[in-house]
Amino acid sequence: MFEETRKKKRGGLAEAYRRSEEIAKKTILGLRLLTSAPVYAGYRGFRALGHYSGGGSGMVLMNYPGERIDRGFGSDAQSWGLALERLFPPLLAAPTDSIAVVYDKIDDAFRRQQQRGTPFDGVAAKPAIDQLLDYFQALEAIIPIEGSYQIALYAAVLLRAAHKGRGLKAGDIFDFVKDMHTLRNEVIHGRIDNVLLGRAKTKYKITDIGQFRQYVHELAILYLLNPDERGKQDLRKTAHRLAVGEDVNLRTLYKP
Repeated sequence: MFEETRKKKRGGLAEAYRRSEEIAKKTILGLRLLTSAPVYAGYRGFRALGHYSGGGSGMVLMNYPGERIDRGFGSDAQSWGLALERLFPPLLAAPTDSIAVVYDKIDDAFRRQQQRGTPFDGVAAKPAIDQLLDYFQALEAIIPIEGSYQIALYAAVLLRAAHKGRGLKAGDIFDFVKDMHTLRNEVIHGRIDNVLLGRAKTKYKITDIGQFRQYVHELAILYLLNPDERGKQDLRKTAHRLAVGEDVNLRTLYKP
């Protein structure tokens, strides 16, 4: 339960509806980033006083059809309590326009798992192709830089700094993200069969989409934890400073 006191004013109920939806979406995003499970909300709403709701005190509930994500997998959210406690304040403070693309594309990627009828033979891996494109759009919102080399380099230095002392090698991350970018380009240029059938000239394949999801989720968490001096989310400058060897105080969910 999230609690926030609001003043009674003209337009206050409409603002409470907007705020309720914002909090629900941010909570769902935070849990999805941490657990990699397709968290959803069965009900969303807020308590409204009698003079707002037109009756006695009660709960205003909105049930969204089609909210549940089929063929999902579970995760015990209890084990992520401390991490969510650290992530939620900056997530709550993040301007909605700075996280809208990340929320929407991660939401799209999870919804690719919904059963939408029987697919044609040989295209069972197509949801993974769509997820690859979704995750790259999210990644490009997190690190707004052009070019496979640059985006792979920036992702590598950021994740290496976040996992300092935990055995994660920047070179391995760089190779992985660059291969994923190559697969993305194959799809965009119409060579989808090369990706589906494993003929693309890459070490990593579309079957490694789960690892790519994990990297994008971790970068999204860094994106939320490290706003710039204006309170806006932008990891590009941070990544550049890391790439040229400067010392950067990168905030993470991990203990120093």
